[in-house]
Parts: sequence; C-alpha cells; structure tokens
Amino acid sequence: MIRILVVEDDATTRKILSAALSRWGYEPVCAATAREGRARLAESGDIRLVLLDRGLPDGDGLRVCRALKADPRTRHLPVIVLTALDALNDELGTYKSGADLHLKKPIDLPVLKRYVETFLDRIPYRREDAQTLTCGALILTPRLRKVVIAAESLENFPAALFDLLYLLASKQGQAVPARSILQKLWGGRVRDSQLAVNISRLRRRLGPRLAPIVMSLRGTGYRIDVDFRPPRA
Repeated sequence: MIRILVVEDDATTRKILSAALSRWGYEPVCAATAREGRARLAESGDIRLVLLDRGLPDGDGLRVCRALKADPRTRHLPVIVLTALDALNDELGTYKSGADLHLKKPIDLPVLKRYVETFLDRIPYRREDAQTLTCGALILTPRLRKVVIAAESLENFPAALFDLLYLLASKQGQAVPARSILQKLWGGRVRDSQLAVNISRLRRRLGPRLAPIVMSLRGTGYRIDVDFRPPRA
C-alpha cells in the first residue's frame, strides 16, 4: 500500500486527513511536529508523498520542505503544503521552497484527492541519483540501475527494462494499465504488442526464478507481486 506522510499539528485536521487517505486506499503515516515528521520519514523509507502543514509548533514547514528538496534521498518526493495563508507572497514563498503545491485550508478533500492521485501518477525516476525504491522483495537503485529481489542482485540492468520495472514498482503492487505504461514510457507512440515484447524481455532478464514477480492482469495491465518469494534454487 502506498504510504503518505502527514505532518500536521492540529489533531482534528490530522484525523480528517488520515481518515480520507485511508478511504482512498493509502496508508497514512502521521506526525504532529517537524521533528516527528523527519523521524517518521527516516523510519519509513517508502514514503511516496508528503502533506506538510506550514505552521508547525517547532518551526516553519517551508524550512522542512527546503530540507527535503535539498536532500538527494528525498528531493523526488512530492510535497503539498497546507496553510491558512493565502496572500500572493505566501503562495510564492511556498513554491520558492521547492514545494509542488500550495493548498489553502480548510482543505477541499475532493480537490486534495485529485492532486494526490496526479502527483503519485508521475514517474519519480528521471535517471537522477534518487534513493532506492522498495516494493515487497524488490529493491531498485536508479543511479546504478541495480535490481535486487530477495537478496539476489542483478547489476547494470538495461535502461529501458529498468524504467519499465521502476514504473511498475512505483505503484507498490497496484495494477498499472497497459495504456498508462505506453503513455508514460513511450508517449503512446508504440502499440500494445510492443509493451508485451518488453515485458517478455524484462522477464527473461530477471530469469525463470525471479520473473514471476511481474504479474500479468488479463485485460488490465501488469503489477508487481508484493508477496513474491522466489523458490529455492
């Protein structure tokens, strides 16, 4: 399940956001202070998005945002800043801090849901030196194009196949429609049959013991099996 960090000092707002994220199929990880938020992020390396209150009891949320965007391990994380401030200078300050969105309180939950879905639908991997991505038994290291499945390591993975595997893994076990993969990786310029060819190439590169981690969903697309454990050799 995709995990979203909520850093919000107001208990009522935190409860509303947590309940909404749970209804939408995400796992909220909550913190009431900047310090607690940093600790939760360190403990949960698979956080995919941050909802960040600007007015925290131990500092300005924008300072937290700047720190996240300056750190190579977290700079790819989308950050949505939640604030009661609505002056133009406040909004510009939000974006200058590197945040992805300035969202005014009280939060319109349907609007927040659409933004969360949009940010999570982006491909976080852009060949930058990002932190590793973990999905079940699968661990991906973008800088090295390294694939590890249940402690079995595959080095120098082909770039196109790594991109495909990373896209699937970024959804944390959720189904990824074939059309979405075609659009994101090839701009919709190739046919479904070409995607099937690349899935076959990916499975061959993984080998017969590890290939079942990539599951085909008839009439839908593909997903990573988060419960996968390779059979013993």
